[in-house]
Amino acid sequence: MRAWCDAVLVGLPPETDAHTAALLNGYAGNAHRVVEDFHSAEHLLNKALALDSADPHLLEFKASLLYDLRRLPEASEVLSQAAALRRQQKDPIPLVSTLLKSAMVLELTGHSEEAASIALSAIRTIASQAPSKRGEELLRTALQNLSIYLTNTGRLVEALQVLRHSRPLLAGGGATFELKVDWLLARISSALGDDARARETYVTVRERFADAQMLQECALISLDLASHLLPTSPLGARAEVAYVGPILTQLGISEDAQEFKLLRSILASTQPDVDLLNELRRALSQPIRRS
Repeated sequence: MRAWCDAVLVGLPPETDAHTAALLNGYAGNAHRVVEDFHSAEHLLNKALALDSADPHLLEFKASLLYDLRRLPEASEVLSQAAALRRQQKDPIPLVSTLLKSAMVLELTGHSEEAASIALSAIRTIASQAPSKRGEELLRTALQNLSIYLTNTGRLVEALQVLRHSRPLLAGGGATFELKVDWLLARISSALGDDARARETYVTVRERFADAQMLQECALISLDLASHLLPTSPLGARAEVAYVGPILTQLGISEDAQEFKLLRSILASTQPDVDLLNELRRALSQPIRRS
């Protein structure tokens, strides 16, 4: 795809209209992003937006790049611009997709309440439309994410209500959706003080993610389990954090990367630091930057 886009740009006639040229540069930039050629991707996407700054699709390409680069506040701003343009176009399904991306970025920057509000808005928008396969897929994602955001804001009863009412729909997303629901239920059990159930579920879900070679999820569950164990078993929590080290290596993360620095700082003490645990969790919730 990247080679095809690059070839088209090389042979682009000078009389090409601005919108078409913008789209070609935008798709080329996104192709460069996918193969992690981020410098070229940013150059091409900036050129695309200079030619046409009112195309929400191009803005979403740019937001995806900023997300990959972990420039989350900038990604959030660009997605807000894209959502505003989607509203003007009165095309609800693409708008919902943009809103869900915005909510995810807001969650990663610590704005869970705002993320929950946006996810709920997306759900209402889908509900107002005629049923469709794409609408069902987006609704499934929106409901699961809303449950996560509610859990992160401490609104546990609401999160459980969402999960109970939407469980049949979520099950339609396949084994991975089901696993993520169980993972979330473990977090809720932990927050409610049901220690035995939380620990058992964390371990079971981690094993199933490991069987599926979903290593990033394994690392995140280990950090959740460490946080769960920390009040009663600091050494047990530390052991769970240590479990993350080999996973970082398997993921191809450089020894001098932020993730390893945080891991070493946490393991330097027998009493893991909660803030550092949360910082490592946020880092691993974002795209992995490999060496």
